[in-house]
Amino acid sequence: MTRGSHATGTALGIHAALPEGHVILTDRGSMLFLNETAAAIFQMLADGVVGQEAVQEICEQYDIGHDVALRDLEITYASFRTLGLIEHNGDPAEALALPMESKTDPRKEVKKYCSEHSLPLQAFIEITTVCNLRCKHCYIPDVGAIGPLKDPLNISELRDLLKQLRELSCLEVTLTGGEPLMARHLIETCAYARQLGFSVILKTNATLLTEAFVAELRRLHVTEVQVSLYSMDAATHDVFVRQPGSHARTVAGLRLCHALGQRCRISCVVTRSNYQQLDGLKEFATSIDAPIGFDLLVTRRLDGTDDPLIERLTEDDLIWLDQKGVMSDVIFEGSTNIAGLGDQNQLLVSYPIDDPESPICGAANTMVAINVNGDVRPCIAFPYRLGNIREQPLREILSDRNEPTRQIRSYRNRSFTECVGCELIPACPRCMATTYQETGNPVGKADAICRIAQYHRKYGGPPSTLEADGGGTV
Repeated sequence: MTRGSHATGTALGIHAALPEGHVILTDRGSMLFLNETAAAIFQMLADGVVGQEAVQEICEQYDIGHDVALRDLEITYASFRTLGLIEHNGDPAEALALPMESKTDPRKEVKKYCSEHSLPLQAFIEITTVCNLRCKHCYIPDVGAIGPLKDPLNISELRDLLKQLRELSCLEVTLTGGEPLMARHLIETCAYARQLGFSVILKTNATLLTEAFVAELRRLHVTEVQVSLYSMDAATHDVFVRQPGSHARTVAGLRLCHALGQRCRISCVVTRSNYQQLDGLKEFATSIDAPIGFDLLVTRRLDGTDDPLIERLTEDDLIWLDQKGVMSDVIFEGSTNIAGLGDQNQLLVSYPIDDPESPICGAANTMVAINVNGDVRPCIAFPYRLGNIREQPLREILSDRNEPTRQIRSYRNRSFTECVGCELIPACPRCMATTYQETGNPVGKADAICRIAQYHRKYGGPPSTLEADGGGTV
């Protein structure tokens, strides 16, 4: 390895081994394939095996001479530096031919393989239910009224969960809450997840971010901080989250991330409280190089209570947004994806809605969620219990031998029998989680989704592939 270069974990370890190669995710959100040789060298790098020790290991593993091994290592390291997989203090190395297999879009193969083998590409871990805000639309049961959930997963259980996810070829872990920064074990959990090679995403309201904390996230190479921001009008935001001064702290947290080079993303659920106060959000997001996504649907709480529905947009509200041009210019066309930050949700698997035999989404397939007491759900917003990691291993819970899991996986587009013949099907943002909450049937007909489907058809698709806090993925 050349002087002035050092491996600091800017890329992930190897998680998913496919027949064609090995998969890594960089901390910038890109997905790459490495062939067997490059994968072995990268794994040594991640394990701290460098210099003459690495040369010796390459000599022994491939039965080649010292000079050839040294040359191959230098070429590979230079390639890794070019892609940002290694940090360097000296002059950037000249770009050389990468020892990687050429793939037009490796994501498609990864998603296809994991979907066919029911491997969870993404896991959402609810690390706490405690929160310092009381957002009116939140889908988490009101811990302010019932108190913190007893007996949450401890750090030992969280570490074991991460190891189980690693064994299942999971690539990305999202830590959510509540407010994750109020969890005792947040940094330790982040650090262990990065040690295992996961891409780590943190969902937060950003009010508790400090310079020291953001610096620690940067040191750990956390992939992204996703922040909920509901308006650039401070009064609108503060009334909605029921905490005076929170807007200033959230904006300060976002600016801090930008200043320290921590990638962030803004998510905004459009509600009755803020739908007329969305001006400036897109411009602010652009000013801090942050993508932004909007969500049009407020859902019930996971315990079935419907208090949040007072914030759900009415038909008149949707018409107002459309007539004022906000629906087209801000919510759909205004969602931003900053160049160089990677595609939105590279691991999100798209399923063709016009194929009757296609799965509906990745719930309980390429996506899984674990709540604060170990209950496993198909996705973060789906109140359907598949099992509990305190009672059985995650691999067994996600096996087709587990009836609840098999049931969710059995649903196909054709399962929406009430929707047969509907002209909105090609653009419908159907969601089993929301439909289950609305009707008690994951493949029923949810009027709330029908109301917004017409705008998806009108403007060419969903406003964002980002799942925003408290709403459906629409």
